[in-house]
Amino acid sequence: MSRQVTTIASTLSVSGEGVTLEADGRVFRFDAAGRLTRVFDGQRVSYRGLDNTVVEKWWADVSDAGESVRIRRSRQVDPAERDRLLETAYETARESLRPALDQRAGYEPAERESVRRVLRQSPEALAEGGDVATSVYDPVGVLPPDQYKTVVVQTALGCPYDCSFCTLYGETDLDVRRPVDVERHVAAVKSFFGRGLRSRTGIFLGDADPLAAPFETLRESLDVIASELPSRYAEGIHSFLTARTAARTDPDTFERLADRGLERVYVGVESGSDEVLDLLRKPQTRAEVTQGIERVSAAGIGVGVILLAGVGGRALADTHVETTADLVGSLPLAPADIVYVSPLAVGDTDDYQERMRDRSLSSLSEAAIARQSARLRARLDDVTPARVSRYQVSDFVYF
Repeated sequence: MSRQVTTIASTLSVSGEGVTLEADGRVFRFDAAGRLTRVFDGQRVSYRGLDNTVVEKWWADVSDAGESVRIRRSRQVDPAERDRLLETAYETARESLRPALDQRAGYEPAERESVRRVLRQSPEALAEGGDVATSVYDPVGVLPPDQYKTVVVQTALGCPYDCSFCTLYGETDLDVRRPVDVERHVAAVKSFFGRGLRSRTGIFLGDADPLAAPFETLRESLDVIASELPSRYAEGIHSFLTARTAARTDPDTFERLADRGLERVYVGVESGSDEVLDLLRKPQTRAEVTQGIERVSAAGIGVGVILLAGVGGRALADTHVETTADLVGSLPLAPADIVYVSPLAVGDTDDYQERMRDRSLSSLSEAAIARQSARLRARLDDVTPARVSRYQVSDFVYF
């Protein structure tokens, strides 16, 4: 439950999970430990990552071929600008929050404690916390949008794939952690978040393919999580899963994982075109995607399908859209499942671009990728009951 109070200067919403303060034309959000998580000024939103980086995001209208196209922009703000933002946030909080500590304000003890935590925080403390976060986590490469507020537990590190378009994981091998190492990791995660765990929902297993671990290893690791993070564990387990691992996993294993609380897996399908998959150096086939997702769905586990917009450039644009829509339309997805469409984001020196040049393929412009993303989402709406949504991988920050 959240209580809201409006004064002449500000609007304050307080719960045991955190504080939201609207003042001076901006909305400041703090978690239950008093850490600033985001600031919104009506046009742009700034997210403060757990490592104390700040990423600013906004929508821009870009003119292309006489047409205006809305494109998501983002940038990592420099340290000086970040520090000014943090100072402003906590100065505003000090000016606005102290009346909430008065017992006559009507807040419950847990709500007043959320306020106290904000007042005790400082930019200096956040910088120290950022250093701790980088010691607790190997870089969290990305999360699905509906999982941004989960507690990430890295039961495995890296990714077994070496895709040409992806730079999210430093290693191309999958390193499965032993349950005893997961136990140490979870203890560090608990210590780092502290009261901030109240602001989190559920558990997300990292990194790219943690379910490739032997079932007994997974079971022991899940037992550790259930014991040490019982409230978050009870809200559900989510994970990335490669199509190849899904196709090679025994259906009984998925049923046992469902019994252990696995609610949804997210599969990087990218495209329904074998030619595009080869360009992406994605080591999977349409048959593996289909078989893997059928096994997951049959076990009662939800599915998140992740697709790319813009891959294959101009020459393969129609092939990519149509084969991808055909593949997704053939999958046993339900209304509770999700299909994400993410625009391709690579630089001129990336392996993907080299492979495009080797095949004499020309890339789509940023605006053309945005148009293809909209076209693909529209096609998907016609062929699947699952919810179809945007996914901007390039501006991810674990906040």
